[in-house]
Amino acid sequence: MRKRYITRTIVSTVATCNVWDNATKEITEEKVTVGAGVTEKNLDKVISKELATDGKKLLEIVTTETVEAVYRMEESKFIELATILPAKTDAE
Repeated sequence: MRKRYITRTIVSTVATCNVWDNATKEITEEKVTVGAGVTEKNLDKVISKELATDGKKLLEIVTTETVEAVYRMEESKFIELATILPAKTDAE
């Protein structure tokens, strides 16, 4: 039997950032990927929160790029990992 796959095209923003690493006490350049729904205004807040979990601090965003990629996953794996949503009613 042929395996079934779930395929989705997802747009994301890749930001190249100058980052301070608390552990090594060095400034490095890192690429951080966030969802495309993040506005330019909130981008620094979202990236700062993401980097803070690794003991790093955002110094500046150097460049941003919008990337569109196609993702694929086996249907069985998708069902295993996905969250089931309540059924929509006619009022919605």
